[in-house]
Amino acid sequence: MMDPLMDSLLENQWKLVTTATRGDGYSEYQVMRQHKAEGKNGWRYLIQQEDADPKGVFLMGCKEGRDPLKDIGTCELKLNEDGTQVLGVDLDGDVAIKI
Repeated sequence: MMDPLMDSLLENQWKLVTTATRGDGYSEYQVMRQHKAEGKNGWRYLIQQEDADPKGVFLMGCKEGRDPLKDIGTCELKLNEDGTQVLGVDLDGDVAIKI
């Protein structure tokens, strides 16, 4: 069983919400195996939508040494306008949004 999402995220930068209140703008992505720590509180991931090229994104506001997408193959993410920062994560109904 995977750890709850908020166990890996800083409470002053993320908040837990329900799937009903998460808002729009989420898409399903494959999360590649290569996860790279970005400073003390962030991770860089390669993600890919079906039939699209992989792209790098940053998930900032993580607890030091805790990878919120560890062992995750597919999830729904909400990205910022230029598609480089994760603003929302939905792991099968365990949903957190950046505040």
